[in-house]
Amino acid sequence: IGMPSIELGGRPCARALLCVPTNALAAVWADLRGTLTPVSTPLWRWTEVRAGIPRLAAGAVEQFVPQMINFEVVDGVNFKKGCYPGQEIVARSQYLGKLKRRMFAAHLEGAEPVPGSDVLGADGQPCGQVVLTAPAPRGGIDLLVESQTAAAQAGGLSAGGERLTLGTLPYALPA
Repeated sequence: IGMPSIELGGRPCARALLCVPTNALAAVWADLRGTLTPVSTPLWRWTEVRAGIPRLAAGAVEQFVPQMINFEVVDGVNFKKGCYPGQEIVARSQYLGKLKRRMFAAHLEGAEPVPGSDVLGADGQPCGQVVLTAPAPRGGIDLLVESQTAAAQAGGLSAGGERLTLGTLPYALPA
């Protein structure tokens, strides 16, 4: 499965997720070994964070409507398909109202917060949640956080007792 590429060292880095039956893995890997570079689970998770693709860990399941974690931007939801649970709320958010919550890229120095844990605004009040985290190869933790857009724009967000530095996603958010 082709995955969104990320930028590493100023160059695009293609990503792919390979799903094969266990009994065929050795043969498939022998064919691909010269072409692909395998990465560790933490490094793959970091590429997910850098690509801005939310993968919901146990603590963050059933906490968001798709737009809160940018699913409609990364083709993670199709509003033209049939019925699905929560369709009325999701469609109402998409077509009638201005979204007040979004997912943002961030970085922190310090301990890795748990997905689903609170993101606090400058006033110390919860304004969002940690979606996905990964150790950054150059130190610290890169993460995706869902937050009230006003709180993110105001600055001063923190998670796990550490101040967040907001980064940029590899895609534009709708106005």
